[in-house]
Amino acid sequence: MLTLFILKSGSEDADPKRARSSFGHQVSVTIELNALEDVNNEDVLTPWYGIIYDDEQADEQLEASLKTFLMYSPADVLSIFKKLSGGRIEKCSRIFKKTVCVRTDSLVPVDSGALNIDTILNGWIE
Repeated sequence: MLTLFILKSGSEDADPKRARSSFGHQVSVTIELNALEDVNNEDVLTPWYGIIYDDEQADEQLEASLKTFLMYSPADVLSIFKKLSGGRIEKCSRIFKKTVCVRTDSLVPVDSGALNIDTILNGWIE
């Protein structure tokens, strides 16, 4: 159902296996990449793909709700909230229909104005 791209963060806390396992059974294919610009060069064989860094993980609530969003959301892009240090929070696009391309310098989809973007409120990326 989901191809998960795991990007290298350069962090001491990097653990690609933990990042992958935090997304549970929804992940059909895992691809580790060095940089964001490599994502658009890969073939996606599932309806959706996600992008996470190797020092991040989905919490249990996000993992539990993800299947419902992947099966029933009419969106082209799913944004997820991320907890940052110091209690800060950011929201960014992390899951995309396979037809959506991301910019090479950020997790923003190309032509985002023409896309249906939904936000997952159930859970976090940590």
